[in-house]
Amino acid sequence: MLGQINGFQWADIGWFLLAAAAAAAAGALASVLLYAVGSRLARRTRSIVDDLLFRHASRPAGVILIMLVLLVTGRVAQEILATPAGFYEGFRHLLVIWFIVAVAWLSIKLSRVLNDFIVHQFDVEAKDNLQARKIHTQLRVFNRVVFAVVCVLAFALILMTFERIRTLGTSILASAGVIGIIVGFAAQRSIATLIAGM
Repeated sequence: MLGQINGFQWADIGWFLLAAAAAAAAGALASVLLYAVGSRLARRTRSIVDDLLFRHASRPAGVILIMLVLLVTGRVAQEILATPAGFYEGFRHLLVIWFIVAVAWLSIKLSRVLNDFIVHQFDVEAKDNLQARKIHTQLRVFNRVVFAVVCVLAFALILMTFERIRTLGTSILASAGVIGIIVGFAAQRSIATLIAGM
């Protein structure tokens, strides 16, 4: 039969993909509208934190919103349209991976928000800029550590979504936790200095 190849109902899959595309478009539109309204409200406040949030975190937050809409819509569409379970599970698995990547991206961008906020408080162009230069150096180290930790955690979580190599992902996650504790103790003094500077 033309409508069924290797057990897949291509008409059902087509309707499912069409529903997914409509959901993605709706999520993107909602993300754009929220950004437009939120950024306008942020410009009216005196604080720079909200401006930094919209500058750095708006794109990954928008992607996360689209992924959430797709996850919910995909589940509903699969039940209504009788989409083949194998196809839906593959679609859902791909979305979960992209969701993990988007959350990791957002985490890194949030560290940039903290970085820019602190940099704004310490001007290295000032005459007595020893404290400012020290804070800037510590921030660079902090951002690199955050980037490395987030990437390792995201990689481990992605591996854990595959049943055959889930144990490897769990091992990497456990190792990252131990290393994180060691690095935390080693950098305790620097973190305390950074917080005191803030």
